[in-house]
Amino acid sequence: SHGTHVGAICAAYFEESCEENGIAPGAQLLSINVGDHRLSTMETIPSLVRAIKYCIDYKVDIINMSYGEDCHIPNSGRAQELFNEAVEKHGIIFVSSAGNNGPALSTNGAPGATCTNLIGVGGYVTPEMQLAEYALRESTGCTTPFTWSSRGPCTDGWLGVCISAPGAAITSVPQFNLCQRQLMNGTSMASPNAAGCVALLLSALKQEEIEYSPSLIRLSLMNTAQKLDDEFSVGAGLIQIHKALDYIRSLTKPSLISKIQLDITGGQGRGIYLREFDQVQTSSGDIRLTIKSKYLQKKTNQLVTYGDQEVKIKFACRLSLICDPPVSYVQHGKFLDLAYNDRTFDIRIDPSHLKEDQAHFTELQAFDTNQINAGPLARFPVTIIKPIR
Repeated sequence: SHGTHVGAICAAYFEESCEENGIAPGAQLLSINVGDHRLSTMETIPSLVRAIKYCIDYKVDIINMSYGEDCHIPNSGRAQELFNEAVEKHGIIFVSSAGNNGPALSTNGAPGATCTNLIGVGGYVTPEMQLAEYALRESTGCTTPFTWSSRGPCTDGWLGVCISAPGAAITSVPQFNLCQRQLMNGTSMASPNAAGCVALLLSALKQEEIEYSPSLIRLSLMNTAQKLDDEFSVGAGLIQIHKALDYIRSLTKPSLISKIQLDITGGQGRGIYLREFDQVQTSSGDIRLTIKSKYLQKKTNQLVTYGDQEVKIKFACRLSLICDPPVSYVQHGKFLDLAYNDRTFDIRIDPSHLKEDQAHFTELQAFDTNQINAGPLARFPVTIIKPIR
C-alpha cells in the first residue's frame, strides 16, 4: 500500500472527483519494485541497479524514491554512484525522501539526504493539515517540520535536506486494504508531493520550449523556497513551484547556469561540521575550498545533449561570496572570477568565542554578480556544535 499511496500523491487521476487528484494527474507513472520480501521489503543493491537501468532505458524525466535507510558513509557506494550518474549523464531529476529519524541532528537518510545530486525532501505540516487530516481540536497556528523528519547535516558537512514539502496525505491505497483511501505520513509522502510539483514545472518548461537541466531545476526549487528558521529540518525551505517557474523564466542566460559546486579539499568533504571538543577551541587555520564548474547535459523534449563545447567556452561569471546568515566566525574572500575550470581559495573558521550547547549554522554562498537576483549558484554549509565543558 505504501507504493500506491506514494504514486497517488504524485499523479492520481479521478475524472469525476478532481479534488482527489494527485499533484500532477496528467503524469505517466513507471512503477518499479526494489523491496525484497525475503528481507522484510528492504531494498538490495542489485534491485536498485536494475531500477536505475529501467529508468534510463525508458528515458524517464523524474525519479521519486520514497525508500532508504541509514548509511555509514554518505555519497559513497555503488548505488549512490549510479544515482549521481543518472542525474549527471542522463539528465534525470531525482527526488527522494530525507528520512524519518528526526528530530536529532545528523539523522539523514540515504540516498535522499546523502547523495549530492538528489533533491532530498523533508516533511512539514501546516495548520490546515492539522485540522483536516489529524482532527486536532486546535491547530498550532504555524507551519512546522514534522518532529520525525530527519535533520542534517551529514557527517561530511553536507546539509542533506534540500527542500521540504507536505509530509502527510489522505489518498488511494490498494483494493486489498478494503478501503478507498488512507492517511499516511512520512517523508515518503513529502517526496512524491515535491516530485509531482517538479512534473508540473517540467510540463510548463517543455510547453514553452525552455531548456533545463537537473541542476537548474534544483537551483530553482532551493532559491525560491519559503524560508523557515530551521535549515537542518527544511533545507532551503518550503517548496513554491509557481515561483520556481517564474525564476527559470526570469534568467537571462539559463543555458549558462549548468552547475557550480563548492567542494572542500583536505577536509570532511562537501561542508564543514565541527562538533568535537578539540575542534572548537581554537581557530581552524586556513581551509582550502575548491569551486568546480561542471557542465551537465540539459534534457528537453526527452532529448539529452552531449558535448556542448561552446557552452563551456562561453561560461564565465564573477562570483560574490557571502555567508547567510552573516557570521563573524567564518572569514573568507569577497569575490572570485570563475570560468570553466577549478578555482581554489582559503577560508578560516574561529569557533572559540561561540556559545556552548548550541548548533551554529551558516552557508557560504556564491552569487553571480551579473544576476544577483538569481540567488546563490552554489552553497557550502558550515555547522559548528560547541559541546558543554
